[in-house]
Amino acid sequence: MLLMLWSALLCLSRFRRKYWQTPAIVGLSLIATALIFWSEHDASKVGLVFSAIAFALALPWPAVMRRVICIGWCLAFVLAVPLALVAFKAQLHQAEWLPFSARARVILWAYTAEQIAKAPILGIGLTSTRKMGLSPETKHAVKPKGYVFAWRAGHHAHNEFLQSWYELGAIGVVLLMAAGSLMILSVRRLPEPMQAYVLAQITAFAVIAAFSWGMWQSWLMAVTGLTALYAALAVNLYRIEESPDACGRNGRPSS
Repeated sequence: MLLMLWSALLCLSRFRRKYWQTPAIVGLSLIATALIFWSEHDASKVGLVFSAIAFALALPWPAVMRRVICIGWCLAFVLAVPLALVAFKAQLHQAEWLPFSARARVILWAYTAEQIAKAPILGIGLTSTRKMGLSPETKHAVKPKGYVFAWRAGHHAHNEFLQSWYELGAIGVVLLMAAGSLMILSVRRLPEPMQAYVLAQITAFAVIAAFSWGMWQSWLMAVTGLTALYAALAVNLYRIEESPDACGRNGRPSS
């Protein structure tokens, strides 16, 4: 729901019947917020908070937020490995004040970070994290005393920035950093009223990518692609409304 929220709100902001626009946006925002916080998915709750902050700041300062989010995207790759190792050395995996899932992630991330050194340039190969997590040796790994998760790979990396290092190596990380940075900075080409929605959408995705699932799940890639299509639809509606000459006699976009 969070991965689709901001693109849906962007489409509603271009709703032709203006008297329905505000109630629709407010209603969807309240329903989505209630359902996300009612759920057990903590990463989505954090993502909603951070994306809402990004949206609020991008409304008055879109250029500044583009740069901030771009820097954050790059730092997420640069700091993924050292932060995973520091968290484990600080024994956060044994901190009882952390949720069970967070303590398990600390162990999983530290294990993954240590394995990166075995193939630092090209990685271990695409989608190999799940294969390693399903291997017989991994399944029968024993949890050390005080651990909530065995010292092994998991079915999911639960950190796509760390997974990029593990599976794709330094070359893949550089390419992803470059592709993401270009995409974030290209938001400046959108009409200014729309930039805040798109930057909030990118923030929501980046936060969830830092804590949840794996990067090659088909439904996750499909939802991410749909958000781009919805954003493109909203931009086209905006340009048609702002430029009457862009429409033919029947009100449709001219060729």
